[in-house]
Amino acid sequence: SNSPKASGSPAAAGSPSPSASQLTYDQLQPGDCLQIPSINTISSFPDMFTAVPCSQSHTGEVFFSGDIWPQSLAYPGDKKVSNQAVTRCDRAFTVYDGILPSQSAYNYSYQLPDSASWALGDRLLQCIAYESSGAPLYSSIKASNQ
Repeated sequence: SNSPKASGSPAAAGSPSPSASQLTYDQLQPGDCLQIPSINTISSFPDMFTAVPCSQSHTGEVFFSGDIWPQSLAYPGDKKVSNQAVTRCDRAFTVYDGILPSQSAYNYSYQLPDSASWALGDRLLQCIAYESSGAPLYSSIKASNQ
């Protein structure tokens, strides 16, 4: 079974301003196709992402992006945040791709707030699908039922 991988929050700002194809973590939207080297083995996402048309070679596709925890909520702990993230990504993946993640040819990684970024108001969850081997994709996975 494909098990999702968590990734810690990206480093704080301080990077140069992004070009049109360079997106920061909080700019990612569902449908963005990204070039992320070694997506299937990296332990944390880069500070900047290279977005390309989904018809071009890419290794990841954003299928969920959103603030899923209320600002008023105290940090519930790493395990609870991670479990809630997996539940939300699983549900979003099924709607976006058309089948359950456990039946899919794709796996996904997610980024979620940690206790430090939570204290700064971060409630953003990003779910990014990729081919399990890390091989490049040349089309969107949306409604692919794969």
